[in-house]
Amino acid sequence: MVYARFCMAAVYGYWRSNSGSSWALKHYENMLIESSLGLHPHDIIELSIAFRWNRTHHRDHFRNLLKNHFKHAILKWWDDELEYN
Repeated sequence: MVYARFCMAAVYGYWRSNSGSSWALKHYENMLIESSLGLHPHDIIELSIAFRWNRTHHRDHFRNLLKNHFKHAILKWWDDELEYN
């Protein structure tokens, strides 16, 4: 869980600030994908807000992350965190 949050914070910072090197962003995105089941749905919402500020990737990049990786984490926590909130 903590590992996923560290990766999320790094990716959030890169997307939100539009600065940093592309290889480091790719590295942290890969680490985030590996640990994506440790993310909670509210973390994924925060990532989507940060991606809105991003100017280096096409919107399909985040759509693919949602569809292929983050959807599993959202469905995992659906009953506990999202159904009644």
